[in-house]
Amino acid sequence: MISIKSAINRLESRGAHAREDYPDRDDENWSQMVGRETPTDATTARVVGVMRTAAEPTG
Repeated sequence: MISIKSAINRLESRGAHAREDYPDRDDENWSQMVGRETPTDATTARVVGVMRTAAEPTG
């Protein structure tokens, strides 16, 4: 369930996650990871930012 909710809320295309209504990557707003709040919580998403480096993302 959390994978479906995360995919619906991600307003970009990235790797295997491709959306016809948002065909481009959006590194400015979506360089983050989404996961569950707790191992048993299948419905609450937690967003965690990622550390940016000098290297440009690929793909």
